[in-house]
Amino acid sequence: MSRFKKISAIIMIFALVMCTGYFSMMAPTTAWFYQAQSINGTNNKFVFADFDIDGDYSIEKVLVFDGATAYEDKNETMFDSVVKVIDVDVENDGGLPARIYATVKNESSAKGLKYFYYTDDMLVNGSVKETIYSALKNNVNDKALNNYNVGEDGNGGHFVKINPGEKKTVKVALWVEYDECESELAFADSPWESINYNINVTMTATQDVDGAMTR
Repeated sequence: MSRFKKISAIIMIFALVMCTGYFSMMAPTTAWFYQAQSINGTNNKFVFADFDIDGDYSIEKVLVFDGATAYEDKNETMFDSVVKVIDVDVENDGGLPARIYATVKNESSAKGLKYFYYTDDMLVNGSVKETIYSALKNNVNDKALNNYNVGEDGNGGHFVKINPGEKKTVKVALWVEYDECESELAFADSPWESINYNINVTMTATQDVDGAMTR
């Protein structure tokens, strides 16, 4: 082997060692996905893969609710009639398993907005409300819902696992809680007045490890 080839081989080995060491020392929260998104009517799509800097996909929408509801009330029969559901088609175009987390922010001054995210394989009897009760194991209250959505520390919660090459539709259900919205919007003895909510839905792709999600 010539002197030049020996030097080139040493440099390549050194570079390989440095790269391996760098990736092995990456923190669990290091962003490592790219994303491509397209919005065409109701067609929302989030495609991601390995090792890049952007793992978020955001949708901004104005939702018009024609009625309020009460998800904690088992006798409330109109929940599935007024809930709004946003679908996002998610695709893992990389070679490693990933987790998808969802975050919803209410950008309006209007109060009472709640959310819950899930996939079709979680759906119980075609009902979003029954799915919520099943996911929360019938412990249905705001604390349990918040822990499900974002976890106790706000950086976790429920996630959807996406294997390499897999596609799934992540669904975000949104509704307005009757007892929390402005009093002038929901009098028991007068009709509900429709109200607009400006919302932001963010899907975040992370490594398939605990602690990778940060909001």
